[in-house]
Amino acid sequence: MLALVICVALSSPSAGDEAGAVSAGVAAYYSLDFAGAIATLAAALRNPELSAADRREALAFLGRAYASVREAEKATRAFADLLALEPTFAVSETESPLIQEALARAQAAAGPPMPTPTPAPAAPPAQTRETTVVAPPPDAATPFWQSSLPWAIVGVAVIVAGGVLALTRPWAHDAPPAGSLGTWSLP
Repeated sequence: MLALVICVALSSPSAGDEAGAVSAGVAAYYSLDFAGAIATLAAALRNPELSAADRREALAFLGRAYASVREAEKATRAFADLLALEPTFAVSETESPLIQEALARAQAAAGPPMPTPTPAPAAPPAQTRETTVVAPPPDAATPFWQSSLPWAIVGVAVIVAGGVLALTRPWAHDAPPAGSLGTWSLP
């Protein structure tokens, strides 16, 4: 009894198995096993629980596989079913001419695709006013030492003191400089 339950549980396909079947069908198509791709993809499409994305992919590759084995009517039918799900489906220009012709027949039978509705124009953005932040005027009660003027005065005083000290260095006039730069004697 337990073995029967296990066998039934393992044999019942799930949506994940069907998605795997679609991948296996696509792989068979790319490996040029068109008969295997047709069988695998047709079996996957029989599952009503197949997701819409997997159904579109299965129909696209089923149509390609049918066109590749020159079954134009079945390819056109697969592409027509695909166009019902995805009206803007197109193939690359590098695809086989057989595939392009089957898709063109399906598109001609389906008629022009429904125009996609254009979204309503967005409302204009709300008007905003620019705000400029202005620094407040200096406060008249600011103490003198917190302004930059005293620091400027101190800087000038240090420079003047350094210059006076450099010109009046008594210790530097004790001996003439060594070398050929001349002497300390002034004219």
